[in-house]
Amino acid sequence: MRRGMRWEIGLLAAAVLAVCALGLGKAFHMDDPLVVWTGQQVAAHPADFYGFDVNWYGQPSPMVEVDQNPPGASYYAAVFGAALGWGEPVIHGAVALLGVLLVVAAYLAGRQLTGAGGLTGALLLASPGVLVSLHTVMTDLPMTALWMAALALWVRGLDDRRAGANVA
Repeated sequence: MRRGMRWEIGLLAAAVLAVCALGLGKAFHMDDPLVVWTGQQVAAHPADFYGFDVNWYGQPSPMVEVDQNPPGASYYAAVFGAALGWGEPVIHGAVALLGVLLVVAAYLAGRQLTGAGGLTGALLLASPGVLVSLHTVMTDLPMTALWMAALALWVRGLDDRRAGANVA
């Protein structure tokens, strides 16, 4: 990786972390508690991630009926929560790392597709959906970050194939 790329990636990562720092102490809201509660269940019983009841609609209901998302974000939260505690700064900090992944992957994809990786990453970071998602622990950001990373790797693979590189 050339020096200019490292500098641009570092600048974008710092910008993401600065935006995320504004929400480190933000209380869990909307569907955030569902991810955290499932993460706590994962930490205690990894194979039974939805094996508990939650009072979400004014009466106890099985979590499997309440949370309509796959548990990947909760497994991710469980790694940090079990090691560092379940407070808002810890879990929001863990999500900040996914924000960095999202923006860096967008940078790499943008650089491969248009040559304007810095602009691509900056525009993505400035988009309202990303700015809002950086301050939640719901599944939107992890899903988008992984999708963008897959896109960047796919485009890289296509470029390597076209260049005749050995991709075995």
